This record gives sequence, C-alpha cells and structure tokens, in this order.
Amino acid sequence: MQAVLQAHVDNAISKTIHVPAETPFEAFAGVYERAYEKGLKGCTTFRPAAGVEAVLGPVAERAAPCGADASLKRIARAAESR
Repeated sequence: MQAVLQAHVDNAISKTIHVPAETPFEAFAGVYERAYEKGLKGCTTFRPAAGVEAVLGPVAERAAPCGADASLKRIARAAESR
C-alpha cells in the first residue's frame, strides 16, 4: 500500500515493520530489498535483539541505576495499584 501512494508523494513515507527476533538474516535483509524494488523512499524496521532493553516494558523488569532501585519499586507499586 505504501508503494502505491509513494509514487505520488515527494517526501518519504515510512511505517515501522516489526520483524520477529527469530527471523533469519536473509529474510530480514529481504525486507529492505523489497522496499527498494517497490521504489520506497523510506523503510523502518524493528527487530528485538537479545541483551538489548526494550523501549517499553514493565518498570520492575528494567535495570535500575545505582540508588534508584527503591524509587523504581515505589513507582511500580503505584502504577500497579491504579
């Protein structure tokens, strides 16, 4: 759908494509190859990687900076009670 509209727009249009972490690299690279073949001016992907913290997630699961552990626990309890 993006490729059809892209032909009539000067600016890049980009929607994020979520790719599962277990996707082989060849298939992941294929996303960009297909975007190029379709004439897209922009292509954004999100592929979770092991060992990298997600942008969004439960507060209790994130690593706390030194001295911030008690504050995060207090915030998490307050959020859970809502």
